[in-house]
Amino acid sequence: MISKSFVKGSFTCQQGDIAKIKLAKSFDVVLSLFHVINYQITDKQLNAVFFNAFKHLNSKGLFILDFWYTPAVNQKKPSIKIKRVSDNKIEIIRIAEPFIYENKNRIDVKYNIFVKNLKNGLIKKYSEVHKLKHFNLPEIKKLSRMNNFELLRAEEFLTGHKLCKSTWGGCVVLRKN
Repeated sequence: MISKSFVKGSFTCQQGDIAKIKLAKSFDVVLSLFHVINYQITDKQLNAVFFNAFKHLNSKGLFILDFWYTPAVNQKKPSIKIKRVSDNKIEIIRIAEPFIYENKNRIDVKYNIFVKNLKNGLIKKYSEVHKLKHFNLPEIKKLSRMNNFELLRAEEFLTGHKLCKSTWGGCVVLRKN
């Protein structure tokens, strides 16, 4: 993605681990989108992300993140999903199979991806497991307090609606204390 990005004004892209990257400057806003926080499944990882965001923020800077919202995850229960895409050269089938750990607020999603070459019929299989943690609002508040952030807003991602049992994607705006 970085190689496809472009420079416009002072905008730049840089690859790094959200919990460990050290930049020689600070910012008014740190964004953590695409459910990056959900991939931090241990307390140590979560606190490292919050600490690093804090270090890179100016005074009263904002930390904005989206996340899977536990009440919706528990109500909707992830299920096996199959996605197919193709063009005139290849067909890709992706099977996502969730393994739910309710007492840990965690879901491991096993992805099996089949890529079929439509010219010669050969199929390649790829597999990977994504370990994800989902969050309720008390957990987000606790993490925020422990890491010197104040919760300013909690809402449904992109719509701004109130969080509820049907809100899969939550978003919070935190301010550095």
